Amino acid sequence: MDEKIKIPTIKTRKIRIPTITIILVLCIMVSVLIRLSSCSSIGLVSGTNKELADLTYKFDYAYIRLTDDVIVQGNVQSWLDYDDSDMVQVTIDSKTYYTHGSNIVLVAEKTK
Repeated sequence: MDEKIKIPTIKTRKIRIPTITIILVLCIMVSVLIRLSSCSSIGLVSGTNKELADLTYKFDYAYIRLTDDVIVQGNVQSWLDYDDSDMVQVTIDSKTYYTHGSNIVLVAEKTK
């Protein structure tokens, strides 16, 4: 009953992936992530009424407070925000307004 059981071993060898292949795959992954997460920050898509990954960035109406406390309101023709600042550019009735984000309210649907 003192028999030893011999377990067969499987010889394995290491697979070496060339460094250039790893770098190439990482570059592709980073490129895809950048395109999916922040298209406007790298200039691939304009900030005008964009839709990206189930996030709605369409605005129909805007209220803008000017420096003399006058409120400009109207239908949004286009808009653009900047990732590196708090400034927003909105075009209403063919007139473009460039203001700080705290001076503007963008509405997805005009309230009645």
